[in-house]
Amino acid sequence: MSKVNLDTIKPWITTRVNQLLGIDDDVVVEFVFNLLENTQFPDPKDMQMNLTGFLNGKNARIFMQELWDLLASAQENIGGIPSIFLEQKKEEIRQKKVGLFFSLCVYVEKFERTCKY
Repeated sequence: MSKVNLDTIKPWITTRVNQLLGIDDDVVVEFVFNLLENTQFPDPKDMQMNLTGFLNGKNARIFMQELWDLLASAQENIGGIPSIFLEQKKEEIRQKKVGLFFSLCVYVEKFERTCKY
């Protein structure tokens, strides 16, 4: 956990907990944050048991598996950011570039038509 940039994972935690609960629940989200922040080596089994009362057994298991995969990935990467988040950001940047290029092409095409007449 020492290498994990928890701030990059917190938005995912918030979104995922709220999806699993079906409502926005800051109390449960903050509880997860505290479980991760209050120890250098959080125990996934303990966390899952603590979350079962809020998320139910199935959802707590699903959540902890997803969270642990993200934490393991973040621990291995420079900057402590999960690989999937880095890939998503790269794709977002690529899409913006494609959009800008398309907009530029449309602008140039309109400009050329205007100049021909």
